Amino acid sequence: MELGIVLRSAMRESVKKNVREFTGSDDYKAGDLSMAADSKVKAAVAELRNKPEYELGDLSAALDDIAKAEVCRMTGKDEYEFGDLSVEIDSRVKAAAADFAGKETYEFGDLSKEIDARIKARVKEFTGKDYVLGDVTAEIDRRRVAWLEDYLQKEDYAFGDVTKKFVSQYTGKSEYKFGDVTRKAVADFTGKEMGEYKFGDISKKIGQTLFGNKQVPKKKKG
Repeated sequence: MELGIVLRSAMRESVKKNVREFTGSDDYKAGDLSMAADSKVKAAVAELRNKPEYELGDLSAALDDIAKAEVCRMTGKDEYEFGDLSVEIDSRVKAAAADFAGKETYEFGDLSKEIDARIKARVKEFTGKDYVLGDVTAEIDRRRVAWLEDYLQKEDYAFGDVTKKFVSQYTGKSEYKFGDVTRKAVADFTGKEMGEYKFGDISKKIGQTLFGNKQVPKKKKG
């Protein structure tokens, strides 16, 4: 509690110090932060416009000047003209599309044609044949079946074979019976062999793990 009080006091004093530095006033009043921020922004805008004081509309004019100067830099022109940005963007996009298509000058449709040609080339490389609708799906399915047959070490894959393989590997039994997976999981958790589980074994194991409970042997009568 004492550390919490010290921490809150330190944070409060740090905030006060930052507010004093920002507003330039030792006594903070409601609205001082907003007024100080407004004053600093106006001073910065006035400096940007090379004016002694800020006037309404200076910020919009400053942003407009910055945007026009940037467009002139992009286009290589000395003075901005309406539409320069759109023309420059259009020119750059067409140049990039022409380069992508391997041409010197862009023509309408070049980009779509080149994308279509590249897709067909990749499909042919994947399937080993000229593209026909459905080829990709058929090739993926063929490769899936081939992988399954290799994994299962058998031909003519049938639905459920993967599950049977997994259960066989997990339980160590070639013939699965209902409940084998559960019995194997319980045996692994309790440390007992499959089939030796007794009611309460899981609870005892959890108690031993969490609380270090030890089984106390029962005293023999007599």
